[in-house]
Amino acid sequence: MSLYGQQLSEHLRYPADVPFDDYYTASEQFLRTVAGIDVDAGLGWFSQRLHQEPDAPDQRLIAFVLVDLAQRCGKTADVLPLAAPHLSRMEDPNGFSFTACCVESGRLDLLEQTAVDNGDILAMATVLLMKNAAPQSPSA
Repeated sequence: MSLYGQQLSEHLRYPADVPFDDYYTASEQFLRTVAGIDVDAGLGWFSQRLHQEPDAPDQRLIAFVLVDLAQRCGKTADVLPLAAPHLSRMEDPNGFSFTACCVESGRLDLLEQTAVDNGDILAMATVLLMKNAAPQSPSA
């Protein structure tokens, strides 16, 4: 369907929100990536959209879609550094949590850096607790 839609005349294409403003092209990239087809290319396409977007609220939407897509493909740790500047203060108890995303993907280093950058004491405490909870190797 997305391939068909890309062939339609501009005036027949439906507008959508960023990053799906070019709906059929973005949908193709998203669906191919979720299906495991050219995953790196799909993540790269959304990463490029993030780099090219000048509007901060739209950057946040693109970063969120990028992380959501990466989570579906098991590549969260790879895209978090790119998304962090846009999502590091996002902590919704009923939705997306940057802290939980970092912890789940093993990116305590990134969580620690953004905690320092944002002056986020709670995130820093989470990092310290997680580091202390990590299994210690036995002494020789």
